[in-house]
Amino acid sequence: MKEITKNFSVYGMSCAACSARVERAVKNTEGVKSVAVSLLTNEMRVTFSPPATEKSIIDSVVKAGYSAAVQADKKSKNAPIGRLSGEMRVLIWRLVSSVTLLIVLMYFSMGHMIGLPLPPYLSSVRGAYLLAVIEAALSLAVLIINGRFFISGVKSLIHLSPNMDALVALGSGTSFIYSLVLTIEMIVFTYNGDYPDLHMVSGDLYFEGAAMIVTLITVGKTLESYSKGRTTDAINALMALAPETATILVDGEERVVMIEEVKIGDIIVVKTGDYIPVDAEIVSGAGSIDQSAMTGESIPSDKTVGDFVFCGTVNVNGYFTARAVKVGEDTSLNKIVELVKNVNLSKAPIAKIADKISAIFVPVVIGIALITFGVWMIVGAEFSFALRSAVAVLLLLVLLISAGSSPAVRGNRTNDTEKGTPDP
Repeated sequence: MKEITKNFSVYGMSCAACSARVERAVKNTEGVKSVAVSLLTNEMRVTFSPPATEKSIIDSVVKAGYSAAVQADKKSKNAPIGRLSGEMRVLIWRLVSSVTLLIVLMYFSMGHMIGLPLPPYLSSVRGAYLLAVIEAALSLAVLIINGRFFISGVKSLIHLSPNMDALVALGSGTSFIYSLVLTIEMIVFTYNGDYPDLHMVSGDLYFEGAAMIVTLITVGKTLESYSKGRTTDAINALMALAPETATILVDGEERVVMIEEVKIGDIIVVKTGDYIPVDAEIVSGAGSIDQSAMTGESIPSDKTVGDFVFCGTVNVNGYFTARAVKVGEDTSLNKIVELVKNVNLSKAPIAKIADKISAIFVPVVIGIALITFGVWMIVGAEFSFALRSAVAVLLLLVLLISAGSSPAVRGNRTNDTEKGTPDP
């Protein structure tokens, strides 16, 4: 049976545990020979044969809790640049909004520690409940803005495949719910005039912690998205070098056609300032070709009859005709783009080991947090202290592992394309 290789776009992945689960789910699909998932570019390359189909592969991804679609054979060169994509704009908006609200929240919750004044009523014992309500409202606003963590986290828990978002949702959500329960108690104490208990409970609110968790993770996500966008920029910049049309000679007359219509053996016409649409051999005329995008040469190279010219290079000066030698996916430019994509999809042995660890990492962290909570409760600690310790474990490990496993800090060779030709 003939094997087919297809590229898919995968949506909803947020960490290495997600990519590992998608890879595992697709690999278990009958007929799938190999699969590679890139968290950096949200792509998946699958080699399969019947009975596996594109639909069965997508269904496997959906069952794993994510979504996927077959990539088009050719992307438009006018695709949005990664660093200015809609996802990046949303992240920046979330970050700015979260930080702004968090600053206001920190003023109400901890401003008194550095001498910042509060309205007299809010700083009194009787007004403590109202201060708690204000903090709850600000914290809730931050959590709603960053609701994507909770949606992704809950979905991953439902599918029994908790990811990093599940840890964020558990840590932040637990802090908020616990503080909200205390706020309700404070309102009841105020109504009953029980001010000693009101004063005691008011010090156990963690609304600022709940908001701080999601805001800090959003900072990391924004930086990660920016780094991933640089890879998208590099690929888009390479693809943009190929013109969408070409001028060919038909019965001695020039005709402009779409690049997909150019066939091997066609005679193309290249004038001053034109991008060369295919790999070709000059048959008449001459030109000065800027090959910097392909070879890194800073000075244009003179080409004449019999010389080879590459797709994506520019005719700085001159006029010539050339016979198409390689077209479509066979051009040198497209081969380079494929090499860049393959670098992102390929994994070193240590990366494969890391993905296996990441698949069990989140459940282990949740287990450690539960053990931490249970141990403190057994030794007689207060509920608030035990809960705070468990949340601290979740937060600390989330921050450490997010920093270490993020594609933003792993580094990738794709960014080299911004400096010149990628090194295959």
